[in-house]
Amino acid sequence: MVYLLTMIIDVRTEEEFNDGHVDGAINISVAEMASAKIPIDFEEKIEVYCASGSRAMAAKEILEKRGFMNVDLYNDGKFKN
Repeated sequence: MVYLLTMIIDVRTEEEFNDGHVDGAINISVAEMASAKIPIDFEEKIEVYCASGSRAMAAKEILEKRGFMNVDLYNDGKFKN
């Protein structure tokens, strides 16, 4: 399948995000993930990451439960500054 868009979501806190993040990433903390408006179609690709991968994995599971079909971990879910 060809994806029109890949959204990269940094699921760390706003403070962590402001200290450095992947170019083009948006910030939606894992704590907000269940209720946040995700501005992408359910079929498009989403990649999530955090500091160690644990919050990214939790966010991936939340997004999948919400109906997003193509969620992966960016760089194994870890941000490397």
